[in-house]
Amino acid sequence: MVRVDRSAAVTAVAALVALGIAALALFALPASESPLTYRAASGAAQVLGINAGAALVIAALLTARPIIALLLLALAAVWFAQDLGALGDSAALLRSVAGGAAPMAAALALHLALALPEVRLSRKARAAAATAYLAAAVSAVGAATVRDPFLDVYCWRQCSENPLLVHVAPNLARAFVVAGMVSSIAIGTVAVAVVAWRIVTASRVGRRLLAPVLIPAGLVAASEAARGAGLLLSPLEDPRDAWLMAVYLARAGALATVAAGVAWTVLRTGRTRARIARLAAELGAAPPPGKLKEALGTALGDPTLDVLYWVPAASGFVDADGALHARPAGTPTRITRGGRLLAVVVHDAAALPGGQLERLLGPAARLAIENESLRAEVLAQLEQLRHSRTRIVATADETRRRLEHDLHDGAQQRLLAVVLDLRLVRAGAQGALGEQLGHISDEVDRAFTELRELAHGIYPAILTEAGLEAALPTLADVAPLVVTLHDVTDERFSAAVEAGAYVTVDEAIRDAARRRARAIDVSAVVRDGRLVITADDDGAPRDTSLVHVADRVGALGGGLDLAPSTLRAEIPCA
Repeated sequence: MVRVDRSAAVTAVAALVALGIAALALFALPASESPLTYRAASGAAQVLGINAGAALVIAALLTARPIIALLLLALAAVWFAQDLGALGDSAALLRSVAGGAAPMAAALALHLALALPEVRLSRKARAAAATAYLAAAVSAVGAATVRDPFLDVYCWRQCSENPLLVHVAPNLARAFVVAGMVSSIAIGTVAVAVVAWRIVTASRVGRRLLAPVLIPAGLVAASEAARGAGLLLSPLEDPRDAWLMAVYLARAGALATVAAGVAWTVLRTGRTRARIARLAAELGAAPPPGKLKEALGTALGDPTLDVLYWVPAASGFVDADGALHARPAGTPTRITRGGRLLAVVVHDAAALPGGQLERLLGPAARLAIENESLRAEVLAQLEQLRHSRTRIVATADETRRRLEHDLHDGAQQRLLAVVLDLRLVRAGAQGALGEQLGHISDEVDRAFTELRELAHGIYPAILTEAGLEAALPTLADVAPLVVTLHDVTDERFSAAVEAGAYVTVDEAIRDAARRRARAIDVSAVVRDGRLVITADDDGAPRDTSLVHVADRVGALGGGLDLAPSTLRAEIPCA
């Protein structure tokens, strides 16, 4: 049994209806001698009117979106139907139906403004479109069932029998006609506002992609509102009226631009799909590591695109470099393999619908993405390890600061009090007791000095209080060799960065002393957001790797470069 796609069948039927109406408008009406249509009243209207309707039909047949195709075909049918009002009595029923279809144009324009380019309507958008159709239908049906053309003073076409007439009510009929015009104005205004809101709230990429199709939809809505306003001011619709003819030409031009915008979107989407297909083949062949984001962004024409990889161990998403990210906002495209989530692609939906992107990435590309995901997971683990090292160093520094504080404010202060008391007692003692007290006082003085040096070595308080510019000279003062400081920055950094820089300089001086150096030159400057520490001495060649210094600098995201008698460390300032 052959299965028929229902949406394709409905679109085909709608296309046949639109083409049938167009054929009537194009071939039956020119024989009429009565110039009661816009196309019959102007050569420009004849050319532009036919081209506008034909463009809508062609655009509808090009697009792969059934709803968009149906909307375009409905617009084409309504557009050509206005010419059927000049049909003779033999087609009175068709003429009456066609005459009441005009208010539907504004509702169709609003639906296009809400649906283009992707059709996905929110609940509020569906309610707005349904309300517009209902308002247009009520005014059209109401006018058709109670309006007697013979009693309508504004009847400008062939005033003959109305087969849809149910009850004659001229005043009510006029109210329904006015309601149709007012609804066209209101619906058209809302559609223009929707277009403006969607463009203003879109991203930069979204505006570039949406503008060519949304702005023409807004122009159609605006022209329908202008037609409603024109008929309110001049109820007798005479195509020879300059204002009404200008509105007709504007409507035709707007419809042509809508068709062009849809065709452009179809072409752009096709090219995007082709680029994604080529990219999928390239990913399956030899994907460059870490380049998926850049390649997808180029293929979609979306520089804001981001690819985030799911890491089960971290229960979160990471980027290609392994950095953790919050849960992506919006509706990202999920990339799965074997039912397992690999990654999400966060991009502007105007570039390509997420479902299409997922379908275009074939099995080979998914394997490459899985490899990318594994790479990102390893990098995330390395990043977590680096953060762990940083936390360990920070905890150690905090412990040293606390220990230095406790020694300074505790044991050191108590020992100082003992020293002062001994000096007072010694001053009043004589003989052997005085000598013994003097010996004890000297020992306590030495112990106090050693404790003070120990406390300073654990963590210098001046580093916390005044930074590297004040702390490094204290190292130079107590160093066993000549230390010359060059270009020491006066900027303040985080406690971890300052402690890492201080320890690096301290170890460089100690290492130079062990290698019997007589002098060392030290600098600490900021370059390109990094604190650069250099130390150059005249000692023997270095035979150690200073692993503990490299670990400390590495824990801060920096690096250590050693030469026989030089040292260079770079630590990120942030």
